[in-house]
Amino acid sequence: MRVILVLVVSFLISGTVFSQSAPNKYWIQFIDKNGSPYSVNNPEAFLSERAIDRRADQGIEVVEQDIPVNQDYIDQVLELGNVELLLRSKWFNAITIETDDLALVAEIEQLSIVSQVKTYKGHTKIKSIEKEVDVIDKEFSSSAYGPSYDQLEEINGEALHKYDYLGTGKLIYVCDGGYTNFTSVDAFNHLFDENRIVGTHDFVDGDENVYHGSSHGTWVMGTMAGVIPSLLIGTAPQASYFLARTEDVSSEFLIEEDNWVSAAEQADSIGADIITTSLSYTLFDSTDQDHSYEDLNGETTRIAIGAGIAAQKGMLIVVSAGNYYNQPWHYIGTPADAFGILAIGGITSDSSHSSFSSAGPSSDGRVKPEVVARGTAAVTANA
Repeated sequence: MRVILVLVVSFLISGTVFSQSAPNKYWIQFIDKNGSPYSVNNPEAFLSERAIDRRADQGIEVVEQDIPVNQDYIDQVLELGNVELLLRSKWFNAITIETDDLALVAEIEQLSIVSQVKTYKGHTKIKSIEKEVDVIDKEFSSSAYGPSYDQLEEINGEALHKYDYLGTGKLIYVCDGGYTNFTSVDAFNHLFDENRIVGTHDFVDGDENVYHGSSHGTWVMGTMAGVIPSLLIGTAPQASYFLARTEDVSSEFLIEEDNWVSAAEQADSIGADIITTSLSYTLFDSTDQDHSYEDLNGETTRIAIGAGIAAQKGMLIVVSAGNYYNQPWHYIGTPADAFGILAIGGITSDSSHSSFSSAGPSSDGRVKPEVVARGTAAVTANA
C-alpha cells in the first residue's frame, strides 16, 4: 500500500512571570558581513554535513544570511572594555551584550560597523514534506501504550507507529525552560543508553547544564520520547534530541526571545529536522517591552521573524499557541504568529477545547492555531 505520511509533535507552553529586571543588556546590529573568513561557497566551514544535506534535499540554497557574524566586528565591540558578550545571531547579523557603562554604549553606537543599538525596552517592527512511501501492514498493539494510547490515536499517530515511523533518524531540537530531574527519570534511559541526547545548551546561563530551572521540558520530552512499557510510549521515541534552555522562568524579558533565535540558529547549524517550542511571549516584567496583539502579524517580533527564517531553512517549526484564553490577552502569543510554522492548540480527552489554550487568529487574520493535540490531562513522564 502507498500512503502519504506527515508527523507533527506538539506541546503546551511554560511562561511564568516574576518581578526581576534585565538591566544593562543591549542588542547591537552590524551593517554587513564584509571581510568574513566564511563564504557561501564553502558552507562546510559553518554548517554541519547534516544541515547541508537537509537543505540539498529540499533545494534550499546557502546564502549570506547563513554566514556567522563577523568575529572582527564583535572584537571591535569587546575591545572597548567592560562588555560581556551574551548572544550572537547570524540571521539578524547582531549580538547581545551586557554593560553598565552608558558612555561605552554611546561609543559603540558611533562605530562605523554598527547599524543600530537597542536596549531591551520596547520593540521595533522589522520587515523581514510530504513523501510517498511503500509500507507493509503489521500487527499493532495498543496495550503496549497503556493510558498514553488515546493521545497518540487522536492525532492519528498510531498510523505512523504501525509502520515503524517512530522518529528514527530524525533530530528534534527542544526549547523550554529546563529539564529538572531528566537524567534520573527511567522513561528516558533508552535515550542515554543509545546516545540519542546529542547535546545540550543553556542559553540563559551560557553553559551546558539544562537540567534545572523547570520540569516543564521534562514533561514535554515525556510526550515525545518517554518509554515505560504498558504505560507510556511517546510520539517519537526513536528520534535523537538536543535539549536547549532558552526561557528563564524566574523572570520574563525580551532577551528570552533572542535566546530562542540563537537556539534556532544552532538547530539549523547542527542539521535539526524539527524545532519544538513550548514557550510563548506577550507581556513582560518591564511594560515597555510588552507586545500588543497587533504585533502578532508574523513580521514584527524578533522571535516570530526568526521562526519564519528557521522554517525557510527547511526545518519544521512547532510552537505552542499559548495559555492565555482565560486571561485578558486571550489570543495566541509569539512566535505562534510566525509564517511557515505550526502553532498547536490544546484539547481535552473528548476533543473539546482546553480551557486555557489561546485563541486565534493572528492579528493579520490567519488561522491560528493550525493543529490541536492533547493539552488537558496529557500522559507523560513524572519529573
